[in-house]
Amino acid sequence: MFGTAMIPQGFGMMKEMFPPRELQAAFGAMGPIMGLSAVGGPTLAGWLVDADFFGTGWRMIFLINLPIGLIAILAAIRFLPATRPIRSSGLTCPVRSSPPPPHCCSSSRWFRAASTAGPPGRSR
Repeated sequence: MFGTAMIPQGFGMMKEMFPPRELQAAFGAMGPIMGLSAVGGPTLAGWLVDADFFGTGWRMIFLINLPIGLIAILAAIRFLPATRPIRSSGLTCPVRSSPPPPHCCSSSRWFRAASTAGPPGRSR
């Protein structure tokens, strides 16, 4: 269902879409779905490579994303509710008023010196 990079977005969408009384069931359903996709994904990929549709070989693993993506877009349009983003009240992270710690300055000087020194073992 979700790739590793999409897990935080999926959890965020679930938190936003489900009311608090249904949230536990929604998160509970996510575990088995992720487990099935972890088993089913490599199995489907092996089958697609073995089947060699249209002479594409291993490339079919990537081509399968086209119909799956189209189905996902159509399902999202049909089933996901229209929401409006919550307006931010401004800056959400604290602003540093103090200078950076000394180790930041020294490491940036080291990187500048290392990048202009040339290859190791050779002097300029």
